[in-house]
Amino acid sequence: MISHPNIVNLLDAFEQSRILYLAYELMDISLEQLQSGIQLKESDLAFICKELLHGLWYIHRDLGVCHTALTYDNVFISSQGSVKIANIAACLLERHQGSEQFDIKSIGIMICKVLEPGLSAHDLQACYASISHGSDSLRAFISTTATATIQALLQHVFISYAAAEGCLVVPVMKVRGLVLHDYE
Repeated sequence: MISHPNIVNLLDAFEQSRILYLAYELMDISLEQLQSGIQLKESDLAFICKELLHGLWYIHRDLGVCHTALTYDNVFISSQGSVKIANIAACLLERHQGSEQFDIKSIGIMICKVLEPGLSAHDLQACYASISHGSDSLRAFISTTATATIQALLQHVFISYAAAEGCLVVPVMKVRGLVLHDYE
């Protein structure tokens, strides 16, 4: 089965009456749900980007496919704060041969949409032009997703601002309504 810290793990697959069923690990909320419930800090966004880049590296290098449908509604955050990419079995079954750069650009588009909720653009340049805030390093990172490799992006100055592992635990709890007070 598929197992990686940044992938929603496929636990089992079985066929019944010519229908394929896939069983995945249980995840708490999507990135879309998280960003709609609270405003994430740039250090949280850097952590999310770093984890997504590690997940894409695994998908591209170890599994030999492209995701081709990476959006913030199929990126999940666990109650422990882990960031995981979903729908990998579909990529494998369909053997998506899209562009690795398309997947990488999707991270830039996703972060633009987190920064500007309601943004409907699906093109990186249009998304980038629509963001009205964010540090210079964040904006440079988003722009760089158009052409850089995963390895280059992992070395980008913005990623060095990533919060520590577990930084998303409290935000996930807030969105799920499990935190009654703001302890920050």
